[in-house]
Amino acid sequence: MIVPLTIFLIFIILYTMFRSFKWALLILANVALARVGGLLALYVTGTYFSVSSGVGFLALFGVSVQTGVIMLEYINQLRVRGYTVADAAVEGAILRLRPIMITMLVATLDFFRRRFLTRSDPTRSGHSRLSLSVA
Repeated sequence: MIVPLTIFLIFIILYTMFRSFKWALLILANVALARVGGLLALYVTGTYFSVSSGVGFLALFGVSVQTGVIMLEYINQLRVRGYTVADAAVEGAILRLRPIMITMLVATLDFFRRRFLTRSDPTRSGHSRLSLSVA
């Protein structure tokens, strides 16, 4: 119940920010793809979905929304400057890819650290599932 509510609230915030259903849905498509990756990671490792995994997915949704907003905002700025849609998308991807990848890399490395350092300690298994669903 909490995950659909969270996605709906994210949609409302995105719609308020961009004043467009199209842009809000585009960013939420990013969230849907992130969810597929998180579920695949849980499946491949044989980890079950739990409360910790759910919290990890909420963090993953936040990171994927952040990435989408950064890209879309910059692409829209380029379009205002007179770039075509295709040129703005390519230029935006080239100029914003590095900051986005560095942000994602730092978060992912932290979650991998949590995942592998807590593996041997059964009292910290919740951190492990949370880390796996986000990373």
